[in-house]
Amino acid sequence: MKISLFFAVLCSVVLGYGNLYAQEELPDLDNLKPDEFEIESDLILYHSEGWFPRPFPSSALTVRFEGTDIWDKARSIRSAAFVPTVSPFSHSNPYGDSDERDIKKAFSDDDEDDYPVTDLSGYSLLFTLNLPLPLVLRADAGILFADGLLFSSDRTRRFLDDNGSRRDFHEVTGFFLEEYLLKGSLGVQIPFYGAFVDGEDGKLSSYYYVFGECTALYSVDRTATQYAQIADAKDQLRYNNGSDTVVVRTMTDVPALRLFRPSATTGIGWSFGIAFFTFNFEAYVSLPLQSVLKDAEWRQYMGGARFGLGYQW
Repeated sequence: MKISLFFAVLCSVVLGYGNLYAQEELPDLDNLKPDEFEIESDLILYHSEGWFPRPFPSSALTVRFEGTDIWDKARSIRSAAFVPTVSPFSHSNPYGDSDERDIKKAFSDDDEDDYPVTDLSGYSLLFTLNLPLPLVLRADAGILFADGLLFSSDRTRRFLDDNGSRRDFHEVTGFFLEEYLLKGSLGVQIPFYGAFVDGEDGKLSSYYYVFGECTALYSVDRTATQYAQIADAKDQLRYNNGSDTVVVRTMTDVPALRLFRPSATTGIGWSFGIAFFTFNFEAYVSLPLQSVLKDAEWRQYMGGARFGLGYQW
């Protein structure tokens, strides 16, 4: 009896809801036309994604830090910039190990904190302009702090050791060039994978790209130091200054130095942007088109990484 009453109540509830739906006015699906469908797309104004996406119209200004190292390339060269040595200069490191390169303090067996090495760092301002193609124009200006280094090796030198015997020793001469370089670049970058979205809430992008640019460097300030160092026999032999290293000559004016030097730069990068904020990272290499010196073939290859934070509009 209770079960029958329960089913009776359930059926009446279902029938009641059915009558309510029957009273609602449903659209006539047979008479609907495709052009009567209205799809609102106010949230997304533009989008492109996948391989070789096309960027939305935008410009950006980015402050960047860059650097890693310089790779000098020179083979058996002589120049008016060098104090004459027995052997010519080259990029090859003649030291047997790192201990030979350590500089001893005057009249002491303790080492100085550092010694000359190649290095590269700098700051720049990058402007980019998106085109209605998978292409972005770019212009860059900044300053680089570049340290280059060449070596000359002489194994013909001899001295009298503590026992009065003649002993050979290895003397290395270094030519250390420190420069402040103004840099200007003009080129393009090609987005090859990623996405660009422009909507009412702002811009959003994330993409990988390759780039190429022509770069011009100009030396605005420089210091060239030529030094001689006893690579071995440091425990028995020192120069008159009490150290194993002596400065031969320091110059701020190097007539044989080429001040203007063009190069070609290429690399790969990743860019991310949201609203007005942008971030990018690049790995790059710069190939010199001319020698550092006017009278000898010394080329400096630059490469490393760049990081940037910017504003887009």
